[in-house]
Amino acid sequence: MKCQDIEKYIVPYVDNEISRELLLIVEAHLQACPSCQQWVAKLQDESAKTHEPSTPLPPRSSRRRRKGKNRRKWTAVTIAFLLVALLIGTSFLIRLGEGLGLKKAAEQWFSTPANASVTDQGITLKIKDILADPSRVVVTYVLVDDQGEILPDLYFETSGPNQLYVTDEKGEKIAEGAGFQRGEQYADLTFSLRNPPNHIVVHMDVKQYGAREIKPVQWSLKIPVDIEKNMAASKTIPIDQSFTTPEGLNLHAKQVTYAPSATRLEIETNWTAEAKERIQKQARERLQIDLDEAFLRDLFSHKISYHMEDEQGQIYADMVPGSVNQTKTVSLAEYTVENDSEKYGWYGSFVPYEEKGKLFLVLDEITVNEPADISLSFNPKKLTQQPFRQQIGENTYTLSPLVQETVEGTGERVWRMELDIVGTTASWPKWFLRDDTRRSYPVAIDYQRSPIEGSSSGAHVKETLLIKELDHLPSQLTLVMQTQKKTYDNFQWRVEIPPAP
Repeated sequence: MKCQDIEKYIVPYVDNEISRELLLIVEAHLQACPSCQQWVAKLQDESAKTHEPSTPLPPRSSRRRRKGKNRRKWTAVTIAFLLVALLIGTSFLIRLGEGLGLKKAAEQWFSTPANASVTDQGITLKIKDILADPSRVVVTYVLVDDQGEILPDLYFETSGPNQLYVTDEKGEKIAEGAGFQRGEQYADLTFSLRNPPNHIVVHMDVKQYGAREIKPVQWSLKIPVDIEKNMAASKTIPIDQSFTTPEGLNLHAKQVTYAPSATRLEIETNWTAEAKERIQKQARERLQIDLDEAFLRDLFSHKISYHMEDEQGQIYADMVPGSVNQTKTVSLAEYTVENDSEKYGWYGSFVPYEEKGKLFLVLDEITVNEPADISLSFNPKKLTQQPFRQQIGENTYTLSPLVQETVEGTGERVWRMELDIVGTTASWPKWFLRDDTRRSYPVAIDYQRSPIEGSSSGAHVKETLLIKELDHLPSQLTLVMQTQKKTYDNFQWRVEIPPAP
């Protein structure tokens, strides 16, 4: 790490206001840089004069160690290790929170410094490090201008015109699409993996970058990565514990994989035959429609939420769909179970657990789609005079007039209508339209959601409904809700996780 990279940490270092991770980095740099040593000595001397201590100030490291009994001494071996890591450019050593798994793996030499780069339009995409194991591939990169300065905006889309994916040596895709995370002076792209081979290739074809201002670019990289060592250091242990909720959802905790950067728990879920029959019967009775494959796929979709806790019940990692809300949590990813379309698979990854004692999986809740029993019948021609409004339960539904318009690009004529839902709804409902002859029309939906000010549970959902295949407005239309999300909790499923070998 260069002096200019260390400068911003020097004053916090002298003032004893620096994290343990950055302390390691600064002290490693100081061991090899006489210039920065002199600067620190000068600042410490000025600090000593200002505070006038009765005894001389001890060295920086000594002062920090005295604050806690369990702090380790920074030996020459530790400093040497950090110096080598800094010289080869690894960025994983300064990770915090979720990045602690990457930091741990880097400390054991499981990360691979990369020398890949490509330049276009005076901007260089530079790959700094790659860490891959059975759970994921993390690619750390920076964008550098022609003066060698790192750009403040490191973002680029991980889909659309930009193609980011991982293949085996034969070119077969094993992962595509990546999660983006911005750090200080770097950014990460993370690909979820499932049982990768020992040799993989990361492909990056970037056509545009920037979050504030999108700029065109032509970057293309193919980066071979050898993860044989990382795979050999990983171990998968079966769990084979099952549970069925009262709603009829089967959960099977299959196995746990201990990898260098993360521990991954694998769970499969599917509905019982009795539950599927009951749900389909309920849908036919309430909606009075044919249940096609697309509808059934949506009807049986679901989410699970669980956490990992220790023997005392303290939460270690909290797995919530769609978000990472706890520093030890890496991800919760859904995948398709091969050769069984009725099963869902879930990979939950978290930072390796290093404390003594056992770790447990605890199911918190499931969120399912249920056939709705809500419909809004109205005269479309009267909507031009006043909006339609109906109270159902704790929610108020308001419809605006229908407006016919042409879809740009396709020329298709559709009817557009706005639907406002105010109340306690926690989901984004799906609808279809039925006329007075009981003919049904498909509805495409765009959503906006915002909380109600001053309410902890209320929400305002605004839906734009695009109605297709409707040639004219009949005297009566009925907007029928297809499914609504419902959450169930209060389960008693706690599974002990086999310890790491």
